Amino acid sequence: GNLCDEQENKRESILTITMIPAGRLSFVNGQSEHFRCEFNSSIAGRVEIREEYSYRGEDRSQGVLGEADGFPLYARRVVPKYFGEAERTVRITEHLTSVDCVVLDELDQVIGKTQAYIQVNPTSD
Repeated sequence: GNLCDEQENKRESILTITMIPAGRLSFVNGQSEHFRCEFNSSIAGRVEIREEYSYRGEDRSQGVLGEADGFPLYARRVVPKYFGEAERTVRITEHLTSVDCVVLDELDQVIGKTQAYIQVNPTSD
C-alpha cells in the first residue's frame, strides 16, 4: 500500500542546496555579508540560514530570531515545499565559524546542510 511507497521515496530522496557565497570565506571583523540559499528536494521541506559560533556565549539571537528580513518570527513557519529559498544578512564577528544553509523536513529534522566556513581577519584600521 501507500506506506511502502512512502518509505521508498524517502530512501531515494534527492536534495540539492545552492548557497551564495559558499566555500571558505574570509571577512573583516564587524562587516556584514548577505547570504542566500536555495533548495530543491524530493521531500517537502524548508530552508533556514543559521550561524555557528566557536563558543556558546555568543548572542545568537542577534539577527537569528525574529528578524529574517523584517518578518516576525511566526511568519517564518513556512508550509513545506519541494523548493524554496532564504536570504539573510549576517554580521561577521570573531567567533563566527560558519554560516549554514539547513533544510528541514515537516518534522523539523535536518535533511541536508551546506556550510560556508568563515575566517575572520582583524579589523583593518
